[in-house]
Amino acid sequence: MTYHTDFIKYSIGYCTTGEYGGRIIIQSHDNSGALNFFVGRTIENAWMKYKNPSASKDIIAFENTVNWDQPVVLVEGVFDAIAVRRNAIPILGKSIPNSLMKKLVLNKVQDIYIALDRDAFKHALSYCEKFLSMGKKVYLVDMQDKDPSDMGFENFTRHVQTAEELDLTKLLQYKLFGI
Repeated sequence: MTYHTDFIKYSIGYCTTGEYGGRIIIQSHDNSGALNFFVGRTIENAWMKYKNPSASKDIIAFENTVNWDQPVVLVEGVFDAIAVRRNAIPILGKSIPNSLMKKLVLNKVQDIYIALDRDAFKHALSYCEKFLSMGKKVYLVDMQDKDPSDMGFENFTRHVQTAEELDLTKLLQYKLFGI
């Protein structure tokens, strides 16, 4: 995949004027192709990097790109998902939206890769525990204090390929010792 296809796949645009002037706009669409959210990010060094609409984040971001028959990768932001490329779902922060949680529970997705930033480690462990209790295969991706968008596709893919499947013992070790 080349970068110009990312512009099409993720409906990336740019505003020159107005409320979102000077910002890259990344659109999110639901399963039917309808716009369900967008993220606006400045390309300048501004105090407010992101400006999002005052709409609910209880959505499945990039749902139109997700193959629910394949493993999914949960990441924090849209740029992380774009860098991951393969079945990545941005949770738009550190909390998994209810609609996404419901879809993951009710769907036949079996393998879930959790790739949240180090500052969201406790959240990640909580999600791992929840998915394990539901019988899902869970992988905690150790990104060594980097974001997928900083690492890039190839580097991140290496981390995913070496991620170990968690079980309750490993989860407890992470909780107790942070290892």
